[in-house]
Amino acid sequence: RRQRQMCIRDRSMYLNEHNRLPAGTEIPGDQETYSIEQYLGLSLTAQVYRAQGQQTKRVVALKVLRHDVTPVSKAHFWHEAQVLNELRVSEVQAPPTLYEQYSAEAAEYHFLALEYVDGAQFPPLSERLEPLPEQEALEAARQALRVLQVLHEQVGRTYTDMQLQNFRWDGKTLKILDWNHVSTQREHIQQDELARFGAETFEQLAQRDLARFGAYFYRMLTGKGGLEQGE
Repeated sequence: RRQRQMCIRDRSMYLNEHNRLPAGTEIPGDQETYSIEQYLGLSLTAQVYRAQGQQTKRVVALKVLRHDVTPVSKAHFWHEAQVLNELRVSEVQAPPTLYEQYSAEAAEYHFLALEYVDGAQFPPLSERLEPLPEQEALEAARQALRVLQVLHEQVGRTYTDMQLQNFRWDGKTLKILDWNHVSTQREHIQQDELARFGAETFEQLAQRDLARFGAYFYRMLTGKGGLEQGE
């Protein structure tokens, strides 16, 4: 049985390795052709690569849609592009810039070209073992709450899958990654989200966002979660 489990695990690893695009692969889009430089990781919907535009020389995070995703996951993938465009119109800075969204019926690759956020320069706040200095924590919170304010009041959505690991901070600037799990717009919340969230209203979902961020802010200030402190 152990040998069989090891065989299945090895096969799974081989398939993941086999499906990666090698460095130097060229992926054409409408605005730019991107050259793969490095594999960064795998999500439920996409493989993520560091790539460079051949014309602009801009380094980007290229999220390439996986061929084996479900229709629901595929919808989440394109949903991220829609949300980032809506936030860009509102001129908030923390979400990564969307440079290009490319999808064509005959295309071999469907992808999003996003601002590349260097993990060394912008480490996840979830990996910090010590609290942030108070002024840093307040500034990170101010930037995050500004994004949530725009998301709730102007875009009319809520951040249903907010996770601290997606909050990246370099001491001055906040970057919030992964926007493919955001609610539908306010006017559709009752009919589209009812099955997922029961009878919650948009206002209740927005309050959930704020409560979750409040827990994250507590951790930024203290280095511990609220439950660990008995609160």
